[in-house]
Amino acid sequence: MGAAAIPELLALLQHENVGIQDNASYTLSGMTGFTEKDLPLLFQEVESKDRSWALRKIAEIGTPEAIDYLLEERRENSEFQYPNIGAFSYLGAKALPYLIPLFRVTPPNEILFRRISSILTDLDGIPKEAVVPLLDIAMDTAVSTDGRKSAIVVIGHMQRDAAHAAPQLISLAEREPHLSDAVDRALIGMMVPEAVPILLGQMGDHYDAFRIRDIATIGSSAAAAGPDFIRFLDADDWDVRVAAARALGFIKYEKAAPNLIKLLSDQSDWRLVYAAADSLGMMKIKSAKSGLLEVAKSHWFSVVRDTARQAADEVSEAKRPIDDGESINFPQRFFIYDSLEFDDLFESMRTWNMEPTINLRDMVATPHRDIFTNEETASLQYPMRIANRMMPEGIERWIDRLRTPSCGVHIFDGKILGFDCGEWGGKLIHEDYCGNKIELLDKNIHSLHRMKSGLVAVTGIGHLTMALGSVFRVKFDPRHGWAAEHWLALPGDPLNAQLLKSGDLYIDCRGGEILLSPDGKIKMIAPPSK
Repeated sequence: MGAAAIPELLALLQHENVGIQDNASYTLSGMTGFTEKDLPLLFQEVESKDRSWALRKIAEIGTPEAIDYLLEERRENSEFQYPNIGAFSYLGAKALPYLIPLFRVTPPNEILFRRISSILTDLDGIPKEAVVPLLDIAMDTAVSTDGRKSAIVVIGHMQRDAAHAAPQLISLAEREPHLSDAVDRALIGMMVPEAVPILLGQMGDHYDAFRIRDIATIGSSAAAAGPDFIRFLDADDWDVRVAAARALGFIKYEKAAPNLIKLLSDQSDWRLVYAAADSLGMMKIKSAKSGLLEVAKSHWFSVVRDTARQAADEVSEAKRPIDDGESINFPQRFFIYDSLEFDDLFESMRTWNMEPTINLRDMVATPHRDIFTNEETASLQYPMRIANRMMPEGIERWIDRLRTPSCGVHIFDGKILGFDCGEWGGKLIHEDYCGNKIELLDKNIHSLHRMKSGLVAVTGIGHLTMALGSVFRVKFDPRHGWAAEHWLALPGDPLNAQLLKSGDLYIDCRGGEILLSPDGKIKMIAPPSK
């Protein structure tokens, strides 16, 4: 019957049998086609049972009477400062004339402003027409500081649709410095060139891959960041290096071409070669063609070969438009090299119980006597402080838990232990014979192996869209003690790792199976199964 059954089902909400009421409520919550004539019964349902679904249906109807009720209901319920985000989100653009003026309320209510901002920024898209009323609030000195800042932040969420407001906001920040932080956030959100020095200033000496990505979102208008990005190519943080190489293509900083061409020969991080090749292709650097063709022919990873081959074609022909960051999924696309959604690379979503392509039964080396047995690791427990990402904002996000190591190795002055806590993080620690502990690495440790070239740690995590993997050398220096040094990037997170009799380390990764030789050469055995 569809919408024709709504009146009858609404009547059942008053039935004496509670079970019938609940079944009718459940059915109605998934239906569409409510009209203004259904409002009285929906009002009654909210007031008698506080059904959240009824609030959503009232919002869907969206007539002036329905909207007035939503606002008035919140006031009478003494929860006007906590508007129903779900209900108002269903209003879409209709919510704007009612919610934007609330930034002017006195006395100012920070929680109210935060909720209004959340509703507005969660809309599928704030109409361009909202810039004017929001800007009026931002400029009005009679409005509270918190209200003005909230309006400014919402303007930033309108991204390029609000870019024309940048000069006014910049002038506002110059006149009233107490609004500068909010204006900076808005300029970053609007992806205007004026955001570049702000983002670079926020990094200081602590380079940040995410802020590099934000600058890349601005596109060719952010070319002023080019010299800094070239400097970031030598950063100690491998993620920063890759992000800088990738961003140079998006901002079209052609002066970086010699630096990117040099990166094509990098042997340690396939992601860096991928990013350099893709950027050279985006910028159509003709002098890079020979280097790109060499990578397309000889690199061990098919994804890098394919990318270099495409880039070599692009430097000669204008085949692909520059992605200027307007893509809805640009943030995710920027870090695609660390993603389970890397084009066809991880399409199969390989599982942990897949059989290796090669028969390892007679190839695996006898575990070194120093490597912990499963029984040894199972008998140990250590307190570990891990990130508790489930806690609300403003509440302590770190909790202590007893954790059993995932692996361990005996060394001359104690032991080295690896911990893998999945999405909660992991550690590599050194513990001496006196029980003193030093953290060597803040990553999930999959396994430890004694190769002919020394002790190595296989690290990584596959979670949600992430597929990260690396190998670290674990070394001892008489002056500084034990340390973990980044050695190689893996094609995704490690699923299995075994030291072979040949001396090679077999690692089954999300992106394929590889053999790692003691001198650091990688050979791909097989790509992921389709």
